[in-house]
Amino acid sequence: MDIRIGAARHFFGTFGYLPTDNLIPTEWSSQIFSRMTSAEKLAEADALGDEQCPSSYSWYSDPMVECLLAAMTPIISDATGLSLLPTYSYIRTYKRGETLAPHKDRPSCEISVTANLGQTGSWEWPIWVRRDDDMGHDIPVSIQPDAGMIYRGCEVTHWRDALKTPRKDDSQVQVFLHYVNRNGPCQGYAYDRRDGLTIELLDGVSIEQLEGLHVRQA
Repeated sequence: MDIRIGAARHFFGTFGYLPTDNLIPTEWSSQIFSRMTSAEKLAEADALGDEQCPSSYSWYSDPMVECLLAAMTPIISDATGLSLLPTYSYIRTYKRGETLAPHKDRPSCEISVTANLGQTGSWEWPIWVRRDDDMGHDIPVSIQPDAGMIYRGCEVTHWRDALKTPRKDDSQVQVFLHYVNRNGPCQGYAYDRRDGLTIELLDGVSIEQLEGLHVRQA
């Protein structure tokens, strides 16, 4: 992750969000991108649509993505200066024309990450952010492949305009990793009030690296 920790923590503490380049290691993002764009995965009967993005494929807590959530915990803790616990992961394969209405998130998303794991072409699709104390200033944040944004999901309003792509069948795989402050008011939402995370190990991740977290292999 290409950030200077002191400056990053100050920016995050002041504004409630932090754009980052090279947030997700390419080794991990490529594995998940391949999985989420495979014909087998896209054929899952309950995968298409949720209330926010009904035209896109969505998954709650896929075991491989849950592994990413766990493995990224110390990295996001370091960037924010907070002691974090994971809550849940979510992932979407966005389709052309999809939008995301302005919203804030539920308590399990106290500290959140949105990251671009890959796209089938070249385009720019920023996420917009607005804090209640920004006097109405809407700020676009560019998120290219392997880049992302850390943000306070319950405090920072965020949204996306319609996805415009060169081809009708283009798509973009976006992951959402959610955490709570171990010492904060949302700590009771750790693991999204589940017993723990069920994971499928990514290449390059060992179970020993996840020591201290409540994880079990699928």
